[in-house]
Amino acid sequence: MGLSPTLGLYQNWWPAVRWSPSDQGPPGIAPWTTIFPEMAWDPSLFGITILAEFVQLAGWAAIAPLPAHLPPDPTTPAGQVQITAELAELAELVEYRPEVMSEALAQATDMVGYWAGLLMFSRFSHPWTFRLARIAIVVGEFVAMKLKRTYQRARPSQLSPALMPPIAVPGHASFPSGHATQAYLLSGLMALVMPAVVNAPLGFAIPPAPPTVPPVNPAATMLDRLAERVARNREVMGLHYRSDSTAGQDVAAQILTLLLTCPSMIAGAHSGGPTPPPPGGVISLAQREWL
Repeated sequence: MGLSPTLGLYQNWWPAVRWSPSDQGPPGIAPWTTIFPEMAWDPSLFGITILAEFVQLAGWAAIAPLPAHLPPDPTTPAGQVQITAELAELAELVEYRPEVMSEALAQATDMVGYWAGLLMFSRFSHPWTFRLARIAIVVGEFVAMKLKRTYQRARPSQLSPALMPPIAVPGHASFPSGHATQAYLLSGLMALVMPAVVNAPLGFAIPPAPPTVPPVNPAATMLDRLAERVARNREVMGLHYRSDSTAGQDVAAQILTLLLTCPSMIAGAHSGGPTPPPPGGVISLAQREWL
């Protein structure tokens, strides 16, 4: 049955004096039933509505990895040298798979839980922040898939079957890493709405730091490190080259800049009151949750 509206959790949805279909009051349609409640939207499906705005922005189709981070050309000697070096690195990471297997399996389907755990939020405690996280997943995947179709890079295990990824190889090209794109975009969005302490550099390494974690960057924040770990886990599984992850970070930074110009991402914050918040204002509403 769910929770009674009289508890106040859904005070913006229900008039609190109604509960069962038999208690509908006078004949006719109540004003609050004429629209779909804003917070009743599935966060991922709401993300698709933001995506519809995103693809109407001038310049989104020009998003691409930086020239220095494009995939190596396998038909050139220099490209072959780079690919061989990347495959050798992946072979060295195979021994670390048992350490990250459970993480990699969980992150294969949904990585938002890791940010939610780090920052202590949920769909129920911070619904606007959770929605923002789902937007990152939806938009990041879309752009990554568009670029994968453009570059058509073979998966590492196609060139080196000895890698034998322990989980299913995704049915799409390798470059850029979709998980890296989503993870860095998610961290970028979260950095905009989190308290300042979350964005402060760690300044130290959190031991242990095996090859499953990239070299420590003293300027890295907790959010940076989490995105790095998600991307690196995909490399340990033999699913991505290191250059795939680097490209994903490039792409995420460009998506973030453009995404923030979407109308629904920059609308004014809801000021409170008895009516549901207007559509949009995702960033400002998420910021308000953490005040």
